Amino acid sequence: MNRETKKIMITGGHITPAIAVADEIRSEKLLWDIVFVGRTTAFEGGGVFTQEQTTVQKKGIRFIPITTGRIQRAFTIHTIISVIKIPFGLVQALLILKKEKPDIVLSFGGYVAFPIVIAAALFRIPIVTHEQTRQPGLANRIISVLASKICISFEDIKDRFPQNKTVYTGLPIRSEFFTQFSKDLLNIPYKTHPIIYITGGSTGSASINALLFPLVARLVKEYSVIHQVGYQSVDDGERIEHSLPDVLKNRYIIRDNFDAATSAWIMRNSSLVIGRAGANTVMELALLGKTAILIPLPWAGRDEQKENALWLKKLGFGSIIEQDSATSDLIYEQILLHMKRQSDHVQNSILPRDGAKQVVHQLQLILG
Repeated sequence: MNRETKKIMITGGHITPAIAVADEIRSEKLLWDIVFVGRTTAFEGGGVFTQEQTTVQKKGIRFIPITTGRIQRAFTIHTIISVIKIPFGLVQALLILKKEKPDIVLSFGGYVAFPIVIAAALFRIPIVTHEQTRQPGLANRIISVLASKICISFEDIKDRFPQNKTVYTGLPIRSEFFTQFSKDLLNIPYKTHPIIYITGGSTGSASINALLFPLVARLVKEYSVIHQVGYQSVDDGERIEHSLPDVLKNRYIIRDNFDAATSAWIMRNSSLVIGRAGANTVMELALLGKTAILIPLPWAGRDEQKENALWLKKLGFGSIIEQDSATSDLIYEQILLHMKRQSDHVQNSILPRDGAKQVVHQLQLILG
């Protein structure tokens, strides 16, 4: 590696803003070598592979897997296994940093980032962390103590971190969300039958799928439905698709996941989005001015998704249904209500569009 080249180690559980920052580094043609440290499975004991490794490697970024654990809220056999993994994760992180010798570590929070940040602090490597949500989780609250700089997505949560090292950057958003697509990427009749997009995030949501699957046959009579079901629900979704009359099959598209460009096209062309309330989802909805029915993940840390959803609702972009009270009939009523209010007007962005650029700037300030 050229002596002038800096090595940036990116880690954490939030892959979307991480990739946005990596893309920004490359677009600015900085002499920075990027390496990503992440997990290969989504849940302890679940056997569900994440999109992190595939996404990172498709970008031509070197991916280093790490196996670590976390303290879980619900006690199961996997809780014990997960806790045991924590010290092993720290040893692995020390070995990774000793070998890679990064000039700076950029963390996007979560239990995956925790051992890397601890190891970086022991090696006296500068740390920058980014908080995506309105309610910082336990890992990022600890990481923020060790970080040289804390970047936040929401300006009004600045008082939750040390003022002298906290900066409002906004959320790094994938560049595809600023792209206008000239063609239909999914061959779906969205101009005559408006799109309802159902999404549970990168790993899908079995709970949301169970509520929406019974509605598909009714919805496709009037609308186009795009359903991102996640790895575990593909077979169920395909059974729903096969049960539809041939004339309606092209109005229901299911996938376990969509790439960034397709996700951006779907969001831009949707009339209504139904899904969780992760930080990336609510920011992208607000950026595009899209109406949503949000079902916050009830066991998210410190009820962070509920707070994200309330933020979006206050902006006038939709409604919230609590998972405990959600039924298929209630969601169907809300869908009809929102679709009747639809217009072709899409609001302008209410968010700064340079979140990735601002995070890169903070890295530059530290690296010199």
